[in-house]
Amino acid sequence: NFFSAIYAAQITTIFICGVLTAALCFKPRRPFCSMNVVGQSPWVFSFSTLQQRVKEKVDKKKAKGSSALLEELDKADLSVRSLQELVERILVVKAFPVDKNQACEIAQAIESLKTCADLMNYGLNPLEQRISELSRLLIDSRMVLLDIYSHSSSCGGGGN
Repeated sequence: NFFSAIYAAQITTIFICGVLTAALCFKPRRPFCSMNVVGQSPWVFSFSTLQQRVKEKVDKKKAKGSSALLEELDKADLSVRSLQELVERILVVKAFPVDKNQACEIAQAIESLKTCADLMNYGLNPLEQRISELSRLLIDSRMVLLDIYSHSSSCGGGGN
Protein backbone atom coordinates (compact mmCIF):
# COMPACT_ATOMS: atom_id res chain seq x y z
CA ASN A 1 0.00 0.00 0.00
CA PHE A 2 1.31 3.42 -1.03
CA PHE A 3 0.31 5.17 2.21
CA SER A 4 1.87 2.41 4.33
CA ALA A 5 5.18 3.02 2.56
CA ILE A 6 4.89 6.76 3.21
CA TYR A 7 4.05 6.08 6.87
CA ALA A 8 7.07 3.76 7.22
CA ALA A 9 9.38 6.32 5.60
CA GLN A 10 8.02 9.09 7.84
CA ILE A 11 8.42 7.04 11.04
CA THR A 12 11.93 5.94 10.06
CA THR A 13 12.99 9.51 9.23
CA ILE A 14 11.66 10.86 12.52
CA PHE A 15 13.43 8.07 14.42
CA ILE A 16 16.77 8.67 12.67
CA CYS A 17 16.57 12.41 13.28
CA GLY A 18 15.76 11.74 16.95
CA VAL A 19 18.76 9.43 17.28
CA LEU A 20 21.03 12.04 15.64
CA THR A 21 19.70 14.76 17.91
CA ALA A 22 20.25 12.64 21.01
CA ALA A 23 23.74 11.62 19.88
CA LEU A 24 24.89 15.16 19.17
CA CYS A 25 23.60 16.73 22.41
CA PHE A 26 25.79 16.95 25.48
CA LYS A 27 22.97 17.02 27.96
CA PRO A 28 19.64 16.27 26.30
CA ARG A 29 16.79 18.19 27.88
CA ARG A 30 14.30 15.44 27.16
CA PRO A 31 14.61 11.70 27.54
CA PHE A 32 15.03 9.61 24.41
CA CYS A 33 11.52 9.34 23.04
CA SER A 34 9.83 6.21 21.82
CA MET A 35 7.20 6.28 19.13
CA ASN A 36 4.11 4.14 19.33
CA VAL A 37 3.91 2.63 15.85
CA VAL A 38 0.59 1.16 14.86
CA GLY A 39 -0.24 -1.27 12.11
CA GLN A 40 0.15 -4.87 11.08
CA SER A 41 3.02 -4.36 8.64
CA PRO A 42 5.95 -6.76 8.98
CA TRP A 43 8.37 -3.90 9.70
CA VAL A 44 6.48 -2.71 12.82
CA PHE A 45 7.90 -5.43 15.11
CA SER A 46 11.45 -4.94 13.79
CA PHE A 47 11.17 -1.19 14.23
CA SER A 48 9.86 -1.54 17.80
CA THR A 49 12.72 -3.92 18.62
CA LEU A 50 15.31 -1.52 17.15
CA GLN A 51 13.78 1.39 19.02
CA GLN A 52 13.94 -0.54 22.31
CA ARG A 53 17.58 -1.53 21.75
CA VAL A 54 18.60 2.06 21.02
CA LYS A 55 16.73 3.28 24.11
CA GLU A 56 18.53 0.66 26.24
CA LYS A 57 21.93 1.80 24.91
CA VAL A 58 21.05 5.44 25.64
CA ASP A 59 19.89 4.58 29.15
CA LYS A 60 23.06 2.54 29.78
CA LYS A 61 25.27 5.48 28.73
CA LYS A 62 23.33 7.84 31.00
CA ALA A 63 23.57 5.39 33.91
CA LYS A 64 27.37 5.38 33.53
CA GLY A 65 27.32 9.15 33.96
CA SER A 66 28.20 10.05 30.40
CA SER A 67 27.15 13.55 29.48
CA ALA A 68 27.11 12.68 25.77
CA LEU A 69 26.11 9.62 23.81
CA LEU A 70 28.98 9.81 21.37
CA GLU A 71 32.26 8.66 22.88
CA GLU A 72 34.15 11.46 21.13
CA LEU A 73 31.94 14.15 22.67
CA ASP A 74 32.22 12.52 26.08
CA LYS A 75 36.02 12.44 25.88
CA ALA A 76 36.13 16.07 24.77
CA ASP A 77 33.86 17.05 27.66
CA LEU A 78 36.16 15.28 30.13
CA SER A 79 39.25 16.94 28.62
CA VAL A 80 37.68 20.40 28.81
CA ARG A 81 36.63 19.84 32.43
CA SER A 82 40.11 18.60 33.33
CA LEU A 83 41.79 21.63 31.79
CA GLN A 84 39.27 23.97 33.42
CA GLU A 85 39.89 22.46 36.87
CA LEU A 86 43.64 22.72 36.39
CA VAL A 87 43.46 26.38 35.37
CA GLU A 88 41.06 27.21 38.20
CA ARG A 89 43.41 25.56 40.73
CA ILE A 90 46.28 27.70 39.50
CA LEU A 91 44.16 30.87 39.54
CA VAL A 92 42.88 30.25 43.07
CA VAL A 93 46.36 29.98 44.57
CA LYS A 94 47.65 32.74 42.28
CA ALA A 95 50.79 30.74 41.56
CA PHE A 96 52.33 32.90 38.84
CA PRO A 97 54.48 32.16 37.05
CA VAL A 98 53.53 28.47 37.03
CA ASP A 99 56.17 25.93 37.98
CA LYS A 100 57.48 23.23 35.65
CA ASN A 101 55.08 20.54 36.91
CA GLN A 102 52.04 22.78 36.42
CA ALA A 103 53.23 23.81 32.98
CA CYS A 104 53.65 20.15 32.08
CA GLU A 105 50.14 19.35 33.38
CA ILE A 106 48.67 22.21 31.34
CA ALA A 107 50.54 21.09 28.22
CA GLN A 108 49.26 17.52 28.67
CA ALA A 109 45.68 18.70 29.18
CA ILE A 110 45.90 20.90 26.08
CA GLU A 111 47.36 18.02 24.07
CA SER A 112 44.54 15.75 25.23
CA LEU A 113 41.97 18.35 24.17
CA LYS A 114 43.72 18.79 20.81
CA THR A 115 43.60 15.02 20.24
CA CYS A 116 39.86 15.00 20.98
CA ALA A 117 39.29 17.90 18.60
CA ASP A 118 41.27 16.14 15.87
CA LEU A 119 39.25 12.93 16.33
CA MET A 120 35.96 14.82 16.17
CA ASN A 121 37.11 16.71 13.09
CA TYR A 122 38.09 13.42 11.46
CA GLY A 123 34.64 11.95 12.12
CA LEU A 124 32.75 15.09 11.23
CA ASN A 125 33.36 14.94 7.47
CA PRO A 126 31.73 11.51 6.98
CA LEU A 127 28.83 12.55 9.22
CA GLU A 128 28.33 15.75 7.25
CA GLN A 129 28.39 13.76 4.01
CA ARG A 130 25.82 11.26 5.30
CA ILE A 131 23.51 14.01 6.53
CA SER A 132 23.74 15.70 3.12
CA GLU A 133 22.91 12.38 1.46
CA LEU A 134 19.93 11.92 3.78
CA SER A 135 18.74 15.44 3.02
CA ARG A 136 19.00 14.85 -0.75
CA LEU A 137 17.22 11.51 -0.40
CA LEU A 138 14.38 13.10 1.57
CA ILE A 139 13.98 15.89 -0.97
CA ASP A 140 14.08 13.45 -3.90
CA SER A 141 11.55 11.18 -2.17
CA ARG A 142 9.26 14.12 -1.51
CA MET A 143 9.46 15.18 -5.15
CA VAL A 144 8.62 11.65 -6.35
CA LEU A 145 5.72 11.38 -3.91
CA LEU A 146 4.35 14.76 -4.99
CA ASP A 147 4.69 13.73 -8.62
CA ILE A 148 2.85 10.45 -7.96
CA TYR A 149 0.14 12.27 -6.03
CA SER A 150 -0.35 14.94 -8.70
CA HIS A 151 -0.40 12.24 -11.42
CA SER A 152 -3.02 10.20 -9.55
CA SER A 153 -5.06 13.37 -8.91
CA SER A 154 -5.01 14.37 -12.59
CA CYS A 155 -6.14 10.85 -13.55
CA GLY A 156 -9.11 11.13 -11.19
CA GLY A 157 -7.62 8.62 -8.78
CA GLY A 158 -7.71 10.57 -5.55
CA GLY A 159 -7.65 14.35 -5.45
CA ASN A 160 -9.42 16.72 -3.10
